[in-house]
Amino acid sequence: MSVCRRRARRRNPSFHAVTKVEPPLAIIHLRGELDIATLPCLESAVGRALRADAKAIVLDLHDLEFVDVFGLRRMEVLTRDLEEVGRRLTITNVSDRVMRLLRMIGPHDLTITS
Repeated sequence: MSVCRRRARRRNPSFHAVTKVEPPLAIIHLRGELDIATLPCLESAVGRALRADAKAIVLDLHDLEFVDVFGLRRMEVLTRDLEEVGRRLTITNVSDRVMRLLRMIGPHDLTITS
């Protein structure tokens, strides 16, 4: 298990990405606010999962309070990039607040489970 912490831009809250890898699956638990300032932490977590040979990556958003357009766009790009190399990204435990953002501004090609 590895943990990445950063400060978000909005109201200066913290962001945590905790990665648990048991190949072929990696689960990345996101907590706090995902924005342009915290994207490197998400990138780092995904990179660790890939280096551990995870074929499927799950982003658990249960404790994610906010995501901006940069975070949404990055999830969309990650989905496409992983599909191109035969891997899969799934998003789970999406809060009502984050789900409203996903529905309003997309992206619409994300795999979201309850």
